[in-house]
Amino acid sequence: MMVLQYANEGTLRDYLGNKERFDSLSWERKIQMALDITKGLQCLHDKQIIHRDLHSKNILVNDGKLMIADLGLSKQLTVQSNS
Repeated sequence: MMVLQYANEGTLRDYLGNKERFDSLSWERKIQMALDITKGLQCLHDKQIIHRDLHSKNILVNDGKLMIADLGLSKQLTVQSNS
């Protein structure tokens, strides 16, 4: 079982779907959000896990920090030998 932290600001889709909020975000903040997603993916990939269902409804926002969620379709990569 996996337990996730409560995301007090909902999904990224909902968070950015609010036009006033989206327009008020600085480019620096938008870039930081993209970096948060990138760091999360890097963490998964370092563990040889691929998400397979990454989209804005599977990214949660908590106190402005982004977290990748819904790993139900994720898959552990296996190393194949060519011998």
